[in-house]
Amino acid sequence: MNILIVYYSLTNVTKNVVEIFKENLSKKHSVSLFELKTEPEFKNNNIKKDFKIVGLPDIKGFDIVLVGGPVWAFGADFPILKFLESVENVKGKEFILFVTMAFPFKWMGGSRALSMMEKILKEKDGKVLQKFCINRMFKNVEKEAKKISENIISLIKT
Repeated sequence: MNILIVYYSLTNVTKNVVEIFKENLSKKHSVSLFELKTEPEFKNNNIKKDFKIVGLPDIKGFDIVLVGGPVWAFGADFPILKFLESVENVKGKEFILFVTMAFPFKWMGGSRALSMMEKILKEKDGKVLQKFCINRMFKNVEKEAKKISENIISLIKT
């Protein structure tokens, strides 16, 4: 399978998770990464709604697209939402969604972020195969990312 992982990472937590996903998924599949960049660039607490995504990936040639980013203010981060609203060729495409978050429980923003992402894809006739929330409080993020990547491998039909 040809897999694309599209992600946004402000503090590199999500980027580290994505690198673990790529390492594990690449054992059985072809995996490409696309890190979203914004103009202007976000810095720590300067979250703005007035920005643009610099370049969008073409998802057409991929069998499955993983999309993920951090939880911001108990919801999905703005770059991921803007990407999902802007990306083309979504109809019939299979997606796996994930978020990273500091809080220990999914209901503290993770579930809402994933629902926000899924809603956009469903409105565009995309198919969400699974959603994952990776929290870093009281957990080993590397271990969680490896476990989730194994779950993703089992979801993907070769």
